[in-house]
Amino acid sequence: MWSNVASNWPDANADTDNSKSLNQSHHSTSPTDHPTPQHPPALHHSPHPQHSFLSDLFTIFLLQTRTRTTTRRRFQRSIISFLLIAHQNLYKKASNFTLSRSVFPLGFRIVIAVTVVCLEGLDLMEVKISDEFLGTVAPLVVYWIYSGFYVLFGSSEKYRLHSKKEEDDKNLVSKKTVVKGVLLQQAIQAVVAIILFTVTGSDESPTTNGSLSVFDLGRQFFTAMVVLDTWQYFMHRYMHQNKFLYRHIHSQHHRLIVPYAYGALYNHPLEGLLLDTIGGALAFLLSGMSPRASIFFFSFATIKTVDDHCGLWLPGNLFHVFFQNNSAYHDVHHQLYGTKYNYSQPFFNVWDKILGTHMPYTLEKRENGGFEVRPVKVVKDD
Repeated sequence: MWSNVASNWPDANADTDNSKSLNQSHHSTSPTDHPTPQHPPALHHSPHPQHSFLSDLFTIFLLQTRTRTTTRRRFQRSIISFLLIAHQNLYKKASNFTLSRSVFPLGFRIVIAVTVVCLEGLDLMEVKISDEFLGTVAPLVVYWIYSGFYVLFGSSEKYRLHSKKEEDDKNLVSKKTVVKGVLLQQAIQAVVAIILFTVTGSDESPTTNGSLSVFDLGRQFFTAMVVLDTWQYFMHRYMHQNKFLYRHIHSQHHRLIVPYAYGALYNHPLEGLLLDTIGGALAFLLSGMSPRASIFFFSFATIKTVDDHCGLWLPGNLFHVFFQNNSAYHDVHHQLYGTKYNYSQPFFNVWDKILGTHMPYTLEKRENGGFEVRPVKVVKDD
C-alpha cells in the first residue's frame, strides 16, 4: 500500500551525477545542466525548508534501492513511505494549533533517520531476515516507537483528554509496573507467534512471494480485521460481565482510568493471551494471510491499539477520520460511567451499535487547555 509512493520515484541508474544532482537540487539555475531528482508527491509543493532534509534523505535512500526489489527492500521502502506520509500530514495540520510546528518534523526526522540507518546497516552486513522473524518482532518495536511519539506530544496539556494531574491521581498503578506488564505481555505474544509460524510452516506458493493481487490482500486484511474485532468484542464483554474474571483478571487493565499510549497492552497475562494473542492468531489463520502480510497487518493493529489508548486528541490524526472507534471512544469505556459500554476494539464499533452497548459522546474544549469527553447517553444503574 505505502510502497506505491516509493514506486513513483525515478530509476536508479549507474550515474555518477546522482550525488552531484542531490547537492545542487535546491540551487541549480539550469535544469538542463544539473538534473534535479524528483521530489515525492506529498512534498512537491511544500515551501518549508524543513522538508529539504526529508527530500535529500529519501532521494538518497530510494535511488540506491530502486534496482533491488527484494522482500526486505520492499518492506524498508514501505516503512519509510509510511513515515513520510505521516510526517507530511501532521506537519500540515499542526499549523491550525498552538503546538510548535517544529515538534512534528523533528520527531519524524529522528525516527526516519534511525530507521534508514538500522535497515541499511542490516543490509550492508548481509543479515538475512525472514518474514516470520519480522512478523514476530515488528509489532513489538512499532509499539514502543509509536508510543514514544505520544509521550512527546502528551507533554502539552493542549491535546490531552485528561490533565496530567488526573493521570497521576486517578491511575491505580505506577508506570514502572505498567512497563513491566507490557514487556511480559509482549514476551508471551512473541512465543505464540513463533509457535504459530513454526506450526503453519513457510508457504512457498506464488501468493506469498509477492504476486498476491491488491484485491486479495485487501480481502485478507478486511477478514482479519472482522475476525479480530469479533473475537475481542465478545471476549472483552464477557470479562466485564463475569464478576470473577473481571475482579481477578480484566480489572488489571482498568487500573488505568486515564489511559496513555504505552499502557495499551497492560493486561493480566491470561487476558493478554486470551484476548490479544489468541485473537490475533485466529485472525491470521482464518484470513489466510502469509507471514509477510502479517508483518503489515499486526504492525497496523498495534499502532491502532496504541492510538486508542493514547489519551490525546491530536490534530491531523487519520484514525479519527476513518474510525469512529478512536481515543475518545475508548476513553469513555475507561471511565466509571462507561465500563458497560464501548467494548469494541481495535478497529470498528459495529458490535456495540448492533448489541446496544454503544455510548455516544461529545468532545468539548476545556478552559485550561485540552479536551473533555462527555457522555450523551443517560446511564442507568442495574
